[in-house]
Amino acid sequence: MGTGRLKKKIVTAVVVSLCSAFAVTAPLVLHPAETQASTFQVTIKPEYRQTVARDMLKLLNKWRAGSTWYYDSSNKKVYLNNLKPLTYDYTLEKHAMQRAAEIAISFDHTRPRGDSKTGISGYMAFGENIAATTNVDGGQAQYALDMFKEENYPYSGQGHRRLMLSVPGNFSNIGIACVFYRGAYYWCQTYGMGSKPDTTVTAALNNSKVVTVDVETSMLTSRAADLSELNSWQATLKRGETDYLPKVNLSIATNDTWPYAAASVQGVPTWTSSNTNTVIVNSDAGTITAVHEGAANVSMKEPITGASTSKTVSVTDPNVVTGVSLDKTTLELGTGASATLTATVSPVSAANKNVTWSSSNTAVATVSSSGVVKGVKAGTAVITARTVSGSKTATCTVNVSQSVTGVSLDKKNLTLLPGASGKINATVLPSNAKNKNITWSSSNKSVATVDQDGNVKAVAPGLAVITVKTQDGNKTASCNVRVQFKDVTSTSSWYYKPVYWAADLGITTGSNGFFSPDEDCTREQAVTFLWRQGKKPEPKSMKTKFRDVTNQSSYSYKAIMWASENGIVTGTNGLFSPRGTCTREQIVTIIWRFAGKPEPSSMKSPFSDVTNSKSYSYKAIMWAAENGITTGTNGKFSPKGNCKRRDIVTFLYRFAN
Repeated sequence: MGTGRLKKKIVTAVVVSLCSAFAVTAPLVLHPAETQASTFQVTIKPEYRQTVARDMLKLLNKWRAGSTWYYDSSNKKVYLNNLKPLTYDYTLEKHAMQRAAEIAISFDHTRPRGDSKTGISGYMAFGENIAATTNVDGGQAQYALDMFKEENYPYSGQGHRRLMLSVPGNFSNIGIACVFYRGAYYWCQTYGMGSKPDTTVTAALNNSKVVTVDVETSMLTSRAADLSELNSWQATLKRGETDYLPKVNLSIATNDTWPYAAASVQGVPTWTSSNTNTVIVNSDAGTITAVHEGAANVSMKEPITGASTSKTVSVTDPNVVTGVSLDKTTLELGTGASATLTATVSPVSAANKNVTWSSSNTAVATVSSSGVVKGVKAGTAVITARTVSGSKTATCTVNVSQSVTGVSLDKKNLTLLPGASGKINATVLPSNAKNKNITWSSSNKSVATVDQDGNVKAVAPGLAVITVKTQDGNKTASCNVRVQFKDVTSTSSWYYKPVYWAADLGITTGSNGFFSPDEDCTREQAVTFLWRQGKKPEPKSMKTKFRDVTNQSSYSYKAIMWASENGIVTGTNGLFSPRGTCTREQIVTIIWRFAGKPEPSSMKSPFSDVTNSKSYSYKAIMWAAENGITTGTNGKFSPKGNCKRRDIVTFLYRFAN
């Protein structure tokens, strides 16, 4: 539990009284004739609790208004009734706040400056109660008032109580202060008898505040100065910059320090500059301002111990260029290629960040005014960036090599059968190009693959484009690789182009490398080929209306559903006959329906075996004939003849082209 001390002082001209919670001293009368010895100023930063301090007035007046008592010199109780309430005086509060800070340094009615003068005019007499406590409740108004009441003390220990009851002296006004400093609460009650109390309400101070205290040297028992921050100060400033001077941490102990420990104070050192054209110091504000680049000695003398020291302060110009750097120190370029160098001027605050560019060998590499470097011919050149202000430089070494101008292949076309291999050779130009690295790729790996040596392997019938690309310059060349069906190899065959047209579009894939051109085309094959040519549209429904089409996993199921819902096929008696052979008139009719049933321009048949104009296929055959989709043979179309696989891809090819 914390301890506490109280003192009170009464002044009749300038009268103050002094008491203690544990030891009481008799009233002491001092006069304005006191003289002051040498003093110096220190500052402390206590935490004020003025809302709590003002709360004491209500408690005090309530106590005074009741039937209360004090001991006389014979230790007999003297009762008082209905004392008038004290008026809160905000001028007295200011004085109490100053005194609360002072007693935190020297717990005595004698002020640290060595006298007892209040320095306030207009008041006939003064009374002062002071208290200090480290109790955790010491910051509460009731706790402090109870200390001042001294109910358990005899006459000699009730000086604070008699002062609060205006015995002696008929005090009418009061100002109260409370501060918390270095683990203790300090209270001050200041009483006055002014006829015109200051009742103008001010805001209560409830935070830390720097307070200046005058201290007389004879009041000290010890003093110390910590100059470590000053000693480690890196005294470099930029022109125009204002910064705080290093803190000088000071401590003192006075004759009556409470709670008997040295008080940390902030002195007000005197700072001087040997050259005010370079730096200006402000002792009061604790600041230093850099005026002009150069150097000056800044000296400090502190008032506590009298210690003095000096530092050389250097001032630099933040706008002066100190250097330049490039984002690259080496650069590899091909002839004709270009790259941009970026220059960064230091510092960021430099006023002029312009640079000029130059090349040590423009026959090898040139550089533009914006730092764009271009390779001209093979060799080495040094690119230099130079600042306009200060001529600071940075360089980049550029190595220029012969660029690739192109690449060629020894084949433009290659024909292979499935499983066969071939070789494509690439030549990078020119022959003295430094980087001849190339990469190979295939446009369709399901048709043909290629390794990084240009070896091609045929996978399945179709067309793949094999491409070679250079690493420096991205030059390309390509070769068309045709993988043939094993049974469709003659380019002179009338169905050669249609077969590979269909294969390239994925309309047909054949089987095991064979197309089987002479085989009959089934109805499901015909519909599937047409569906694939139409880019495999999704049917609206997967519900079949054909009793013989039920396997949804079949390759032709979606094609038949799509063809059925679009009226391209209708079937017969609920059957589609998917594996039935598709006749020539059926396939022409299917294509005609897919085309939207266009009207032929003439209904006159060019075929001797197509004469029935009422036949379901008549219009379709007329339309196909006049559009070159079918030509027949020797004036006949053979409508009931079986449609071969070579026929259907040819019909579709002619329809599409």
